[in-house]
Amino acid sequence: MKEINILQDYGVYELGSESEIKPIIEKIDINNQTHIKLDLTGCLPDYPVTSQIIDKIISQMKKLPGKKSLDIVVEYSLPHEILINWLFLGSKDLNIQDDKSMPLKDIWNAIYDGIEESSIVIKIHIYDNKRENVIDEIIFDKRI
Repeated sequence: MKEINILQDYGVYELGSESEIKPIIEKIDINNQTHIKLDLTGCLPDYPVTSQIIDKIISQMKKLPGKKSLDIVVEYSLPHEILINWLFLGSKDLNIQDDKSMPLKDIWNAIYDGIEESSIVIKIHIYDNKRENVIDEIIFDKRI
């Protein structure tokens, strides 16, 4: 498994600035790993910039054979709709517009449709604020 920790590896807290994220995106290389952990703990995700990081990882994973897994780790206990918006709105790779009025069902299905053919499963692990326990999980493994 390859772990990408945005705060520890790159020192970036706020993921809303395209100028700060662009150099990170250029450096991301999953090294042909099929299990990736994207750790966003300690960061403030925001759309559409955070989706660009996820797009880079997904586009590399799609080139690999077999089953793949992307685990996204956050520490925000928010309604799923808000969290999914922060992570995926504006995703070019998953064809999700930067449109806050897009219903959760449409975003969810776009994510699933964008990864199903490539045998990628995306899981969001939501930790408590001490980063000790998973308090919730979102798994994109079917359409809703």
